[in-house]
Amino acid sequence: RTGLALAAAPAAAAATGGLVGTTQFALLPSVQPAHAAFLVLLLQAPLLLKTAAAPSRRAAPAAVAVCGLVAFLAGWHVHEKAAPS
Repeated sequence: RTGLALAAAPAAAAATGGLVGTTQFALLPSVQPAHAAFLVLLLQAPLLLKTAAAPSRRAAPAAVAVCGLVAFLAGWHVHEKAAPS
């Protein structure tokens, strides 16, 4: 054992069954929404620039699909349920 906690104290369960709260990890960095947005734009930029430089009917649907995939893979995801109080 290293003596490091992998996560802070667990959040209390809400009435909806989900966990509400934030977790601060000891080993993993805290990723903010702005970091994810920057990463998405950085990964999409080459494809967007290439498609804008030489637009075509054939390349447009593929560019939209790849940009959507990049947004899904590198985007900010919120998996907690927000319980109204």
